[in-house]
Amino acid sequence: MDLLKFQNDMENETLETAVNTWEKELNQKEKGSGYDLLTQIYGLKEVVCFLEKKYYGKEDELAEQLEHSGLKEAHARQVKKIATYYHRLSNGGVQRVVSQLIPLWCSMGYEVVLLTDEEPSEEDYELPAGVKRLVLPNCAGIRSGNYEARAEMLEKIIEEEQIDLMVYHAYLGNMLFWDLMMLKGHRIPFVVCTHSVFSRFAMEGYYRTFVKMPFLYRFCDCLLTLSRTDVEFYRGLGIRVTYMPNPVDLSVGREKMASLDSFSMLWMGRISEEKNPAAAVEIAARVIKEVPKAELLIVGKGDEALTGQLKNRIAELHMEEKILLCGFQKDVERFYQSAAVCISTSRVEGFPCTNIESRLYGLPSVCFALPYVELYKTDQGLITVPEGDVEGAAKAVISLLKDDEYRKKMGQDARKLVEQFASFDYAAAWKQVFEGTLTFMEASEDCQVMMETLLRHYKTGLSPHREVIVSQCRKAEAQRTAKLEAEQEKRLEEVRNSHSYRLGHALLWLPGKIRKVFGGK
Repeated sequence: MDLLKFQNDMENETLETAVNTWEKELNQKEKGSGYDLLTQIYGLKEVVCFLEKKYYGKEDELAEQLEHSGLKEAHARQVKKIATYYHRLSNGGVQRVVSQLIPLWCSMGYEVVLLTDEEPSEEDYELPAGVKRLVLPNCAGIRSGNYEARAEMLEKIIEEEQIDLMVYHAYLGNMLFWDLMMLKGHRIPFVVCTHSVFSRFAMEGYYRTFVKMPFLYRFCDCLLTLSRTDVEFYRGLGIRVTYMPNPVDLSVGREKMASLDSFSMLWMGRISEEKNPAAAVEIAARVIKEVPKAELLIVGKGDEALTGQLKNRIAELHMEEKILLCGFQKDVERFYQSAAVCISTSRVEGFPCTNIESRLYGLPSVCFALPYVELYKTDQGLITVPEGDVEGAAKAVISLLKDDEYRKKMGQDARKLVEQFASFDYAAAWKQVFEGTLTFMEASEDCQVMMETLLRHYKTGLSPHREVIVSQCRKAEAQRTAKLEAEQEKRLEEVRNSHSYRLGHALLWLPGKIRKVFGGK
């Protein structure tokens, strides 16, 4: 079937019939133009919502059919008002970056509208006055077939706010492709910001996401990455990609730098598996044995089960007075200023905000090596050890705490490096993104074929084992929960059997008995 016949035949057909015909009758090169016709005949929102119901979770299969559609085109236009989206604005590195970018864009003369899934909270980072915030139907509650409310909200925002461009931070989100189809269907440029290394989800076992996302990024006008390593990976897949470091705020003057006269270690971040705070506890325990004056402050919140594990491990080590869980803190300056060394134990990072912040305050850092991270590509103010090397990290921290001159030199080096990053002309780089004037280097045809083949074969090889992988992940999670419950019960039993508990129980037995008697009367 050719496109003209497809158009004529669809004029009086239902959308379901039209999509079935589009899938089965048009060849691969005509499907893109066929999709454009579908949106003209039946309406953009209607087509996107129908396809979401059919292809949710399989967006890469749909993307392959839209390869030659208008969605793939990049649209340069005069930009006055920017929309930017992330799930929330509190407790996290991405959220912190969003809160830093919005003032930058405002200072460049743009209007900004912030879109989130969650309502504002007291823990949110601050926004400049006049920035409007709108709340979308939460992506966490959207699955196949119920995208319509979100699509309607987006169309309303596009019409009422007169959005000129979208900067999308939920780069792995389940709504990315559907939101992209809605925005680009209105010829609004769609820019995606990644916030971690390209291989993160491969490392975590989510192979479908790892394989799928690059094929979706081909449709965005520009993909921004935090490392040049990522640029090479995505360029090899035919994606319009460029390097854009996170903003560095030099409003923290040198006069606010830490004195480095304490023996305080600092771990700052979200309590989560990929941040690996448990390793920080083990490092600190070894350091404290060697340097009794030392202490560790863990600042951040997150996974409650993991937080419980940390508390139990600290208790097992009898270091409740030396390793402190400080929870979420909006004002982090006092922690940086009172510390002597910063510890990072992340298994994966993009452009770690806490490393930037610690360097601003002149703190030397000890980190697990992540060679793709731009901030870790130099040893200025930084000691790296192999990922998971607790002993090596502890020795590095001890060497800093025991040598005042070495520690303070490393602190000065840390500050110098972050000042070099701050010299990047962020306004000029973002202006090129907004105006669509960037030029993108293209990989060779063989390189692109190689990368596509790698991902497709990876997906094909793992697909038959998907249920086994999911089952193993669920089993591992159940074992982790059971272990946590057993550790908590063990701790309670130790408390019940302790001398102080039994003594207290005995002392309170008679008053309790008397109260019970009188309470009954």
